Amino acid sequence: MRLKNKVLSYHISHLVVIFMLITSSLSSAMPEPSRVLILNSHSVGMPWSDAVMQELLNAFASQQLGVVQVDYEYTGLSSYSDALYAQHLAELYKKKYQTKQPDVVITLQGHATRFLVSYAPQIFSKSFIHIYTGDEGDTSLVNTQSKVIALITSMQIKRNIELVLKLKPATSKIYAFVDNSPVGNDKLEHIKQELKTYPAITLVNLSDIPIQEAISKVATLPTDSVIFYTPTLLDVTGQRFIPRNILNIISQQASVPIFTFWSSFLGAGAVGGYLADTKHLASDLLNLTFEALASSDSTKSIIYREGGSGYYFDHRQLHKWGISDKNLPQNSVVKFAELTFWQLYKQYLFLLILGVSSLLLTLLLFGYRNKQLRLAKIELQKLNESLEHKVLHRTIRLQESQLKTEQALEENRQLLTMLSHELRSPMSVINSSVAVLEKALEIKNPQLALDMTLKIRQAVTRFRNFMDSLAAADRLQTKIRPEAHSCDILVLANNVIYNLSSQYPNRVINLTLLGESQTTVNDPLLLEILMQNLLDNALKYSPNSACVEFNLVVTLQDISFNIADRGPGFLPAEIDQMFKKYTRGSAATKVSGTGIGLYLVKKILDLFSGNITIENRTGGGACVSVRLPVIIETSSKCH
Repeated sequence: MRLKNKVLSYHISHLVVIFMLITSSLSSAMPEPSRVLILNSHSVGMPWSDAVMQELLNAFASQQLGVVQVDYEYTGLSSYSDALYAQHLAELYKKKYQTKQPDVVITLQGHATRFLVSYAPQIFSKSFIHIYTGDEGDTSLVNTQSKVIALITSMQIKRNIELVLKLKPATSKIYAFVDNSPVGNDKLEHIKQELKTYPAITLVNLSDIPIQEAISKVATLPTDSVIFYTPTLLDVTGQRFIPRNILNIISQQASVPIFTFWSSFLGAGAVGGYLADTKHLASDLLNLTFEALASSDSTKSIIYREGGSGYYFDHRQLHKWGISDKNLPQNSVVKFAELTFWQLYKQYLFLLILGVSSLLLTLLLFGYRNKQLRLAKIELQKLNESLEHKVLHRTIRLQESQLKTEQALEENRQLLTMLSHELRSPMSVINSSVAVLEKALEIKNPQLALDMTLKIRQAVTRFRNFMDSLAAADRLQTKIRPEAHSCDILVLANNVIYNLSSQYPNRVINLTLLGESQTTVNDPLLLEILMQNLLDNALKYSPNSACVEFNLVVTLQDISFNIADRGPGFLPAEIDQMFKKYTRGSAATKVSGTGIGLYLVKKILDLFSGNITIENRTGGGACVSVRLPVIIETSSKCH
């Protein structure tokens, strides 16, 4: 038991080494993926920021595996903007990315952008491409690094003001909802700056009052006004909200349409506008990343304005406020459109069409039936003609069956003749050797007795090999499905050599093995018969002084071996015929044989999905090469 465990451990260790070598070679052949680092200005929980991050990660994940490796960080810089926090964050990232330096760094919004510009030399030792999304004011950072790609994603306030004036030309007031925070104040200031070029429009800040009071107020707004909504998480009283939910409440009370700047608010009560869209933005960032990685110009800086933005509208809100789709800008995307007549009633229309089709089909079937009756008479005539053809066909088949029967009888006759010859020879040897052995025992001649015993053993071996061949032929005729077995191919080959050694005691067999001897085969018994027949032929037809070469090669995919002798070889015209049953070559007439050895070999290889080739050797003799696949799963072991 301990010996078996040691052998098992030995083979397992070899398999582990082979697996590690294969894994190492595969990994070394694969190109190193590019690294992308995403720095988010916010902490987790900011809806727009989280949506952009998720869409961007999904976009990268949808690309081919292994091309880009993505890391991301929520910096929290929008909430903790003091220098000490930024310094500690830089030290943390320096340690974290010391061994995995990014090729591209994407910063979402201005806080992360300004942080990277300030601390990039401290954090990253190698140069990288900086792609950032932010406001127009951040473009002054473009020339601070070797390559910067700016994707301007700030609120497109001017575009939305122009859109409002196009859809509602009489607008004179804009009521704004902004967050009661530094970020919200920045947005409000941005709106004020843009409205300076529109002196006819007055801005009213609804974030100066509690949210409930603001909701009550929007119910009675004048008709010449609209609402601009930005994410509102906190009001003046300190009460917190979910921006989309509070927008839904506002829209239910509002007496005028609501415009926004982010597509994530569509469906919650906003009409729409020129909106920053998370999927659009993620797609733009993905394309810019791959373009930057593929670009050979490492010094050029690029600015893309209005990144990830487009005109998006809610069809239900357009209908509610009487805004026609025809007045929308070109390339506008209208969502939540009402179902068309076809979409509403296509099932009923389909049933109607089906009913009419069924009626027409019934009429066609009646016409078809009448036509079939007319054709039936014609078909009867054809049947009479076909009967004569069938009789002729049956006659031919009977003749073929008779021919096969005659061939089977001829094979049986050949088998009986071969049995008579093959059984008579070893039995005669055994009979005469026993008589001589008895005489040797009487005269007490040990050497003579030993010689006779060897002859008896040779005759018995010949008889046993002949019977094994017959049994194998019978087994192949029954088409038994072989099972996979774990086997030591070297032990199997040595068994074959040992079994033949008594029949050919003075012959030299040179056995070599390349590869691991432990492998998996379909049926070790049939493989042993295959080897034995080929090696027996080589020994049988080789001169006594000649050496027979037996070379084994075992890989993970297949087992191959060749047996080379110095016998008479094969006539080239006869090689393809050697695999037929009871067929022997003209060069082998002086040596006794059954003519089923190579037949069995070919049948076994067909069962194993293997192949065999026969070639004549230079200088005389033949070389037989065999290849058969290794079976992956095993059900038992051979001994």
